[in-house]
Amino acid sequence: MILERLRMVNFRCYDSAVVDFASDSNLNTTVILGVNGAGKTSILLALNFVLYGRAAATTDSPLISNASLKASSERAPAKASVILDFWHQGRSYTLRRSILGFLLGEKYKDATSQDDVQLTYTNYDGNHERDSLPEQTIEKMLPGPIRTFFLFDGDRIADFTKPGRDRDDKISKAVNDVLHIEALSRAVDHVSRIAGERRRTLERADAPGVERTSSELRMEESTLANRRERLKQIAHELEQRNERRSAIDSELLAINAVAKQALSRRNYEADRQGKISRGVELRRKLARETIAATPALVVDRLRDASEILARYKSRDEIPARIADYFVRDLLQHGDCICGRRLDDDSAARSHLEEILKNLIPNSLQDIANQLAGRLRPLISEHDPRLNDVVKTLSEIEENGKDISRLDHELERLGKDIDASALDKAQVLNRERMIISRQTEELHADRARAERDADVGAKKLRLLEDRLKGETAKQAGQESLRLTWILARDCADDLQRAKGLLEERLRESLGIEATAILKNLASDEKKYFFSEIRVDSGFLLRVLDNEGRDVRSQLSMGETQVSSLAFMLAMTRLGGQQAPLAIDTPLGRLDESVRLNAAMWLPKLTPQLVLLVTDSEYTAEVAERLSSRVGSRFVLRPGPSGTTIAAMGDGPV
Repeated sequence: MILERLRMVNFRCYDSAVVDFASDSNLNTTVILGVNGAGKTSILLALNFVLYGRAAATTDSPLISNASLKASSERAPAKASVILDFWHQGRSYTLRRSILGFLLGEKYKDATSQDDVQLTYTNYDGNHERDSLPEQTIEKMLPGPIRTFFLFDGDRIADFTKPGRDRDDKISKAVNDVLHIEALSRAVDHVSRIAGERRRTLERADAPGVERTSSELRMEESTLANRRERLKQIAHELEQRNERRSAIDSELLAINAVAKQALSRRNYEADRQGKISRGVELRRKLARETIAATPALVVDRLRDASEILARYKSRDEIPARIADYFVRDLLQHGDCICGRRLDDDSAARSHLEEILKNLIPNSLQDIANQLAGRLRPLISEHDPRLNDVVKTLSEIEENGKDISRLDHELERLGKDIDASALDKAQVLNRERMIISRQTEELHADRARAERDADVGAKKLRLLEDRLKGETAKQAGQESLRLTWILARDCADDLQRAKGLLEERLRESLGIEATAILKNLASDEKKYFFSEIRVDSGFLLRVLDNEGRDVRSQLSMGETQVSSLAFMLAMTRLGGQQAPLAIDTPLGRLDESVRLNAAMWLPKLTPQLVLLVTDSEYTAEVAERLSSRVGSRFVLRPGPSGTTIAAMGDGPV
């Protein structure tokens, strides 16, 4: 962190003031000159306030200027602001922190419990961004506990060499932060805590039941294998039963075929007998229909006779004995509808002749009239009666064909049927029933066996899952045990490494502080100080040539120089790139030590800010600092506050 500019508004004795710090690597020193009470401490407080908040700016008086507080009220509180521009790791930052307060009577009151803090930075592309966690960012750049070594009051620097439990604890913690030992200590504590947690977890954990579960699993696997073997046996027995039942079904099928043939024969015989009866009935029907259709044989002659009668009647020329002639003419060429001739002596001809004679009346005129009336229905009815005869003849023909077909089927089936087939079928049916009952029992056995096998398989899966869990538990406990061992060993190794690091750092810190002390000490005192030694708590010990701790014999200036050497050595070993701002650093030093400090301090820090009085900043000191000073300011107090003015080169 390299400071660029500090702006203060209504902050303590400053209404509005700006300090531009020297930030060049060669001209890295800023001198701010002011008499006591001019506002040097306020600038140091402003740096602490803007970086770490009101808690870091320890003072008994309010941070807001008196002029602002006088015009303030609870409804209109006064506001003090500090803005700091700085560079860090190649990036430009602007940090702003404000505080609100007011006077209640003569007592100061904070208007807010928290500071208003904003941090913005410039990206490498030139864009400005606002940091969402400004205080955490500042803490990473320059941790709060180590600010004591960079922003401090020179009058209190001697505290580093004074004994005291509380002071020793604070100094030890700060040193641990600067030298990064605190991070290693936190790592040791963290790893030790992990090791303790793992150990306690192992102590509370139950022993894995891998062996017990494996034994149960083996027993269940054996039981399940037996059940599956029983299922195979049942399947084999079922296969045998099914094969025998199939064979019986085949035999029964053959026997049933013979029985079906006998049944078919009986059906055919019954059908044939029905057909024969039907044939007799059809023949009777044909005789009746043939007689009824006899007039159809002489239908043409009847038409001619009807026409002759009609003609003679119209002329009144009906001759005698016309009936005999008429009957003779009708019967002379008559043929039966079936194609047979009507012989002279046949019963059919006689019957027909009798019918015709009965139809002719005695009176010729009446006979002629009756004959004409009766001929007309005979002529009109001959077609339907002939159709009935033809239909009956067709039915007789079809019936004869059916009888022939049935005779053929009966001849094919044969006359003898094996009577023993029925007995054999009964025996096979009884055997089949027995096999069916056995099959049902086997199916029931198989269902029970399958149910038991399913239960066993589920139990086996549960045991397998439990075994996996127990195995994982065992592996987890083993991993936990290894983690505990690793964490324990790591904590021990870290503790040893921390011890070695502390030992080397104490040695290096003592060597570095001794070298700085010899550069800062006066010539007559250089041989009095043998070395600076750092004890196990990183507390300073100043030894003389006899190896004795002479801190109690040091003057205030010597104590301040030894403490300053210790602090500079820590900052150099810690590698912190931060400014060193000291308020009244040279006041208690004698002239030779003051000149040595003026020559060496700019060389030992990347940026130096000296808040000095005129008694400290003598012409000789200014001469020693001149090659490294980049900015010089003088503080001018006045009735309305202190102003800051730039100084030219040369003595004040």
